[in-house]
Amino acid sequence: MDGTHPHFPREIYNMGTHQQKIIDGLLQRYLDGQCTPEEEQVILHWYEDLDLTNGATSAVAANAEALLRNRLPHLPAKRLPFLHRAYVRWSAAAALLAGMVISALYFIPSGRSTRKMSTSVFATHAKQLKKFTLPDGTQVWLNQLSRLEWTNDHNDSLRLVRLTGEAFFKVAANPAKPFLVQAGSTTTRVLGTDFNVEAYTNEAAVKVALLTGKVRLTETGTPGAVVLQPGKMVTSKKGQPSVITDISNEVDAWTKGFTVFNEVPLAEAFVRLANRNGWQLIWQRKDRPSAPVSAIFSRETPGQMVQGIAFTHHITYQLKNNILTIY
Repeated sequence: MDGTHPHFPREIYNMGTHQQKIIDGLLQRYLDGQCTPEEEQVILHWYEDLDLTNGATSAVAANAEALLRNRLPHLPAKRLPFLHRAYVRWSAAAALLAGMVISALYFIPSGRSTRKMSTSVFATHAKQLKKFTLPDGTQVWLNQLSRLEWTNDHNDSLRLVRLTGEAFFKVAANPAKPFLVQAGSTTTRVLGTDFNVEAYTNEAAVKVALLTGKVRLTETGTPGAVVLQPGKMVTSKKGQPSVITDISNEVDAWTKGFTVFNEVPLAEAFVRLANRNGWQLIWQRKDRPSAPVSAIFSRETPGQMVQGIAFTHHITYQLKNNILTIY
C-alpha cells in the first residue's frame, strides 16, 4: 500500500494552494458551526478513514495543536478533540480530505438540504482500464484517462453518474430509478441497456453509441431530446445539431484491451494517442485535419497506430524521443 485511497485519482495527492484553501475554509466553517449537513458528512467520512491506532505522544499532540492554530488563526479557545486528533495525522491525510472535499462539494446542492450524501470516484491513468460494479449492480468499464463520479444516496429517485473520458455501461434494470450519465453538456437517460459514452475533455464532441435497449440524450441549452435505437450513435457538439449515424465498428472493443477510434476527428486522434503515451505533440502544419478516424487496433504498438492512421489520411509525421511532430 502506498497510502493513497482507492476511490480517488493519484493527482489529488499533489495538493496545491487552491486545494489547501478549500480544506481550510471547510474546517473553519466546521469550527464556526456553519457547515451544511453534507459538508459535515464529508469531514466525518474523512475522519472515519483515518488510521489513528498508533495514537500520539503529548509532544506530537502539542505540535499538532500548534499546526492547527497556525493554519486556522481564529480557532476558538476551547480545543475540539475531533479536530485535535485529526490534525495529528494532518500531513498524511490532508490530501485525502482534499479529494473528498472537492469531489463531494461537486455534488452538494446550494440549498441546505438535510439529506446526507457521500461521493465515490473511480479514475484511470494512461495504460489502465478498470472494470467495476456500481452499488445498483450496473457494470462499468472505464477507459484510459477517464473518471466516473457518483453519489451514494439510496433514497434518491434516480441514479446519477458524471463521466469525463470514456466508459461502457451495462445498466442494471430498475424502472423506478432511471440511470443518468452526465458528460460534458449532455445527459443520457436510460432504464436498462448497454451503451458506450465518449466525453474526453480535450475533444469537442460527446458520442453515445447504443448496443441494446433505448436511451434518450438531452443537451443543456438545447430544446428537445434525441431518442437512440440499437446500432446507432449520436454525436453531440455544443451549439450544433446532434448527428445520428450507424455504429461503424465494435465501439466496446476497448473493454477487451483493443484501441478503438470511433469516428474521432484526425487531429483529436493524434492528441488522444499523445496523451495516452506521454508524448509531446507538435503541429508544424497550420490546419487541424477533421477527417474521421474509425479503426480498431489489437496488437499494434503506439508507433504502428500512428503510422497506420497517417498512411490512411496522407499525413507526414515524425515520432522520435517521445515527440510526435505532424507536418
